[in-house]
Amino acid sequence: MNATSPESLRDAMVKQIEAEGYVVGRDVERALRLVERHHFVPDATLREAYDNAIVVTKRAADGQVLSCLSQPSIVALQLGQLDIKPGQRVLEIGAGAGYNAALLAHLVGPAGHVTSIDVDTDLVDHARRRLAAAGVGNVEVVLGDGALGHRPGAPFDRILATVGATASRTPGSSNSRPGAGWWCRCESEVASPARSRSSGTTKAAGAAWTVRCADSCRCGRESPTTRGGGYR
Repeated sequence: MNATSPESLRDAMVKQIEAEGYVVGRDVERALRLVERHHFVPDATLREAYDNAIVVTKRAADGQVLSCLSQPSIVALQLGQLDIKPGQRVLEIGAGAGYNAALLAHLVGPAGHVTSIDVDTDLVDHARRRLAAAGVGNVEVVLGDGALGHRPGAPFDRILATVGATASRTPGSSNSRPGAGWWCRCESEVASPARSRSSGTTKAAGAAWTVRCADSCRCGRESPTTRGGGYR
């Protein structure tokens, strides 16, 4: 296998993730090896696409990062935390470039379904095009406010928030099944009966909860602290 081929670079990416101490489950590892990250960032070089780093996909006029592909090691961590099972329904809040949705689609399999929602028309259009070109058929990308969830696709077994937001409750939680897992990668005020891995304490439903994200375009390698169940 050519050392600079996409397959070799994906293999090297997974090895780097593991070398940095991240535990990658078998299903997540398989998804990372099979889903072509470079397909979702056509303007990046192959090396850039498979570095263990973010890839910026959209900036504001002043240069501020508006969207990016997250660092692969954090993606692996996040997907492992979600503990996705075949056949499940997943809501992703924040479409990005469509890469994360493709990974989720691989994990839920043909019997499952992924809904990816975003308020940015450019991102929605890009994700739709890239996913369609990749032949990913079990993902629907919709334009809308993910904080409101997506009732047409509810209930969801897992909800993944990859955007910055401040909310009075867990984004999309009204659309989740009781006990559904969620994972937030941005510093947000949410309300959730989540259990903190660091403190071992539980917040009552409706109480404000600060989630320090594992990764986003803004905070890179910060450590994740929270995962919990959605509620109605």
